Amino acid sequence: SLNASWQKQAKKVIANNTWGGQQGALVSLEPGTGLVRAMVGGRSYIRSQFNRAILAQRQPGSAFKPIVYGAGIRSLKFTPATMISDSPEVFRNADRGNNWKPKNYSGEYEGDISVRYCLTHSKNTCSIEIAKSVGPASVRSLAQALGIESRLPNDVTISLGSGEVLPLELTNAYATLAAGGRYAPPIFLARVQDRYGEKLFASKTRLRQVVSPAVAYITTSLMRSVVEAGTAQSVRALGREVAGKTGTTN
Repeated sequence: SLNASWQKQAKKVIANNTWGGQQGALVSLEPGTGLVRAMVGGRSYIRSQFNRAILAQRQPGSAFKPIVYGAGIRSLKFTPATMISDSPEVFRNADRGNNWKPKNYSGEYEGDISVRYCLTHSKNTCSIEIAKSVGPASVRSLAQALGIESRLPNDVTISLGSGEVLPLELTNAYATLAAGGRYAPPIFLARVQDRYGEKLFASKTRLRQVVSPAVAYITTSLMRSVVEAGTAQSVRALGREVAGKTGTTN
């Protein structure tokens, strides 16, 4: 199902946006069908045969936040207009016997702000508040419904993307939201035919409604704001409608 032109562009993206010995990965999925249109597992197959797109579990950081916000929307406790206090808070880590004081990337706090503003500007404190309110188990449940099978933490750190996931999993979770909450397993091989053009095999998309269309729509709307006015404004240069989320992790 790989698209030759898309695959060529994907390779160019990885080559132009990684430096020195750093590696990268890219996955492009078609929402609603699960077809994998492009995939790059690293800078060079000759240098490394490890396919990071489907094998490398990494912390997604803030790129995981749309799932947290989706869990908040699904709980009916939050709407895009719900106000949350953006303020510092200290958590006691009983296992390690120390305190955890998460902070925003900017180090600044803005008081009461809306849920939409929170995700648009990737406020860590707000994401934690949502996870606390609905419970980490609820966030994990939504993540699993969207197609993330990797093991996720059962504490509030999940709100900041502390759980390690595969790029393919997170991409498919986004694709599920884009498809109105309908999940489809990734399809790498669309069909097989012999030299005479006779079909030997053809995959079938198996769509399943895992999240209500309303929750998927509102969550996607929040992600559009990230591009329109938030941390992903550079993507507006594409000149098309985009919904997404930036993500960094330490």
